[in-house]
Amino acid sequence: MPIITGPGVHDGRERPSLAGLDPGESAVVGQLVGPVSIRRRLAEMGLVPGVTATVERLAPLGDPMEIAVRGYRLSLRRDQAACLILGNAAHAVQTAEPVSSAPAPPLPTVREPVIALAGNPNAGKTTLFNAITGMRQQVGNYPGVTVDRKEGLAPLVGGRQARIIDLPGIYSLIPSSPDERIAVEVLAGLRADTAMPDMVLAVIDASNLARNLLLATQLLDTGLPMVIALTMVDEARARGIPVDADGLSARLGVPVIPVVASTGEGLLRLREVIGNARSVQSVPWSGPVLEDHDRIAEVVLHQARAAGRELSPASAKLIAWALLGEGDFTGVLGLGAIEPLIVAVAQARARWAASGIDPVLDDIARRYAWIDALLAGNAPPARRLARDRIDAVLLHRVWGPAAFALVMWGLFVAIFTLAAPIMDAAEQLVLWLGAKVGALLPDGLISQLWHDGIVSGVGGVIIFVPQIAFMFILLAVLDESGYLARGAFLLDRVLGKVGLHGRSFVPLLSSHACAIPGIMAARTIPDARERLATMLVAPFMSCSARLPVYGLLIGVFFVHLAPWQQGTIMAALYLGGIVTAGLVAWALRSTVLRGPSSSFLIELPPYRLPSLGEIARVTGRAVRAFLVRAGTIILAFTVLLWAAMTFPRLSEDQVAAITAATPAEQVEPALQQASLEHSIAGRTGRLIEPVIAPLGMDWQVGIGLIGAFAAREVFVSTLGVVHGVGGDDQDTTPLAHRMQEAKRPDGTPLWSPLLAVVTLAWFVLAMQCLSTVAVMVRETGGWRWPLIQLVGMNGLAWFAGFLIWQIGSRVF
Repeated sequence: MPIITGPGVHDGRERPSLAGLDPGESAVVGQLVGPVSIRRRLAEMGLVPGVTATVERLAPLGDPMEIAVRGYRLSLRRDQAACLILGNAAHAVQTAEPVSSAPAPPLPTVREPVIALAGNPNAGKTTLFNAITGMRQQVGNYPGVTVDRKEGLAPLVGGRQARIIDLPGIYSLIPSSPDERIAVEVLAGLRADTAMPDMVLAVIDASNLARNLLLATQLLDTGLPMVIALTMVDEARARGIPVDADGLSARLGVPVIPVVASTGEGLLRLREVIGNARSVQSVPWSGPVLEDHDRIAEVVLHQARAAGRELSPASAKLIAWALLGEGDFTGVLGLGAIEPLIVAVAQARARWAASGIDPVLDDIARRYAWIDALLAGNAPPARRLARDRIDAVLLHRVWGPAAFALVMWGLFVAIFTLAAPIMDAAEQLVLWLGAKVGALLPDGLISQLWHDGIVSGVGGVIIFVPQIAFMFILLAVLDESGYLARGAFLLDRVLGKVGLHGRSFVPLLSSHACAIPGIMAARTIPDARERLATMLVAPFMSCSARLPVYGLLIGVFFVHLAPWQQGTIMAALYLGGIVTAGLVAWALRSTVLRGPSSSFLIELPPYRLPSLGEIARVTGRAVRAFLVRAGTIILAFTVLLWAAMTFPRLSEDQVAAITAATPAEQVEPALQQASLEHSIAGRTGRLIEPVIAPLGMDWQVGIGLIGAFAAREVFVSTLGVVHGVGGDDQDTTPLAHRMQEAKRPDGTPLWSPLLAVVTLAWFVLAMQCLSTVAVMVRETGGWRWPLIQLVGMNGLAWFAGFLIWQIGSRVF
């Protein structure tokens, strides 16, 4: 077995580590070394001394590695595996003594009780939240941050309702990322925007009990009233894992209700039991570290009373975790002098050092020892699972990357081909509706606004709803099935080469829907430099707002190609954004954001059949958001652009002069062109024309680029207005035909396949979303990085367009 050096070097001697094992080999973890943050997260994931880990496979590029531990699969990099020194270990031994608890106070009746839904990622928390709240949900952000805030109303027995807060997924009450910190702050009642929970509904995955129960033991320590929802019981039964909810309840001291949220099994019983939560009084896994936590919590409570503040014991305990775990004194600000707390923390750490106690491992190891005793005999039978057979192909050194490339290519081809007939029908419906409503309007400005502004603008965007819907459906299928985590496993080495984190895969993939949630998802990346680099390159991913632009230009100028060829062009556009993001990330991480790579730990969940309800919810939310934008932002900008392209109007003398100087058959087009040039929008387009002329664009295209800064899809509606202004009020010719007929002043066609390629390149590379800029300002805490991003991306887009036009116009 090879010897791994680096973190595995201890006391001057090279020692074997998990990183040296080959696929199929197993070993016992004897010691954890390395930085505190890595040791803590490895321990939280169940890798404590005495546990056996098996290397399942290596990623196609040799890193990261997939290991099996405590009945689940974990992906980690070799440098992290090198922190796991192999050998026999004198680990904590526990018996599964029951937790002592008492009935919690009844839920409040004068207001809606607040229930926090807490659990590990991939534990079925969101599915349960959707099942118990139905459509009574609100999705927003916590003020000051862009972490998702999901709340909903759930009916209880007796006709009452409870407000459910779906917290971000956490592995431990010692947070390692901003979204985990939000969850802990909500539980501690430290957020002014969120009421402290009256109880906790802990979500525990029955098919992965050992790892999930660590968080449950920490939640029990807080003393918050608690009920446990045991999810995934159907998967546990299928794997032969015993599900003894009553036995767990007897040992944990709180109600444990088995549920299958996707089918509704156990939900009625869960609603009945929520009012019978229990609070823990003492726990059997207590040790020196936990005892010192309780001492610090008493000091926190004393300080709060002295400062005249009401603080619950649960809040004090969570604050104590932050003080001792991270040295974070944020939670005690406003409690008067903090010197007593500083002294108490220093004394606790001195006691640990004098006793040779590792505060990171001691408490977690005691908890896992108790969990191991609790679950003794519950280990699933050793057998080859269906996921192993699937992963043997999808994570294979050769077939894995090929399958991933095929899935991504198929995604974009499917979006283009499946949506095409629905889009055609939607276009005809928009044109029919436009003609019917237009026939009821009197001639004049109102009729022109309807036909040339609203129908041409908003209608031209709405027809792309099918493409957007199919994109979200397919992304939701990949996410729900568990394949996205495999994508992170396959691409971590590649992302590491350009200085990004393996977890960057999910934010970057989410950015293909919209850069805003992609930037939000980057909050799960613990390292600040990697997080910032991910946010800076996320807008290079082609979002759903670009789809209408791509679909229009490909559909108009490459209409002679087969659907699969058009889909391939679209896939190439997405690939171009991905490659550019990688190059820019590498440049950033090699210069201004230089620094070491952080750890990479990601659970590889079992494959699951996607929930049709969840797919419908995700897709419906996305389509609804798009239609709301179309009905508000796009409509408003379309009306403003129509007005800007209509006023000021030509005077009678100007009209007469143009009419006298133009052949009769060309009077109408000449007046239309002159009216547009005379308008506010035309003058603005003329103002920027010298900048975009080297890209083959004229002032009419420039108007579209300006409108796209409100939202990229506004470009389509703007072109609809640009090419519809001044024409026959009843002319509902589709935008594609109008673009093909548009002319430059010298009579040559305005649009050509080459200009379409330039415009596509611009939209792949340019930063044209003010909403994304606003989120970047909030996320980075200022304007510096958003302005660098804005100038850099648009400068790169201009340079790429310049090269394409200047070379292409000379070659073709």
